[in-house]
Amino acid sequence: MECQSENYEMQLLLDVNTDIYPMEINDKFSFALSSTLNEDGDLEEESFDQSKRSSLADHYEYVMYGKVFQYDDDPSSMRV
Repeated sequence: MECQSENYEMQLLLDVNTDIYPMEINDKFSFALSSTLNEDGDLEEESFDQSKRSSLADHYEYVMYGKVFQYDDDPSSMRV
């Protein structure tokens, strides 16, 4: 998905599994980026077990959990 923020001067390229979360052109969504799914902000354990407690994932319909595996950096324009 190629996305444009309404609140910030930001563009986002996002890989969404549209088989399980269909999206159409001009759909709006809320996006959150967090270093942990723990609501108290504690860093993750080696694996995340959602059955243990509530998490930030409980507040969203679609959650991607993992590490950023690729990003493009352009130091001349402050773009990542």
